[in-house]
Amino acid sequence: MRDCIVSGVQGDGIELLASSHNRIERCTISGVGGHGIQITKSSTVADQRNKKSNDNLVSENIIQNSAQDGINIIGSDLNQIAGNSISGSGRDGVRIDSTNSVTCDQNSVIGNTISNSVKWGLNIDDPLCHRTVVGTNGFSGNGSGSIRDRGTGTQY
Repeated sequence: MRDCIVSGVQGDGIELLASSHNRIERCTISGVGGHGIQITKSSTVADQRNKKSNDNLVSENIIQNSAQDGINIIGSDLNQIAGNSISGSGRDGVRIDSTNSVTCDQNSVIGNTISNSVKWGLNIDDPLCHRTVVGTNGFSGNGSGSIRDRGTGTQY
């Protein structure tokens, strides 16, 4: 998905559900009622239970004023979050988390500008998130701080 515009939807701007090897590039997402972009595993009752969304690239997007997280990754691996501009998130700029004991391994957050989130610029919110790679990012004006790291083996 490239060069898209998503504005004013009630839910997430873009969601990848149990979906791998996708690219979301140069989109502008604003004023959404959920996450700007969500990358998540399938549910525990789906035909393919807990199927992960792996190896996706999210780059050079502008995400403004999402009601929840700017970018949200749940129980998925090897996703690259690079060169995005995220501002005004209702919760975290980027949140990486686990649910139902499904790991979130080797995601990377590099070269993003994250500002004015209500909570954290980057929140690695679970010890089941292993080896997240955090490169140079710009964090400013986030309510709780730049980074909250509850992950395991995070690489800075």
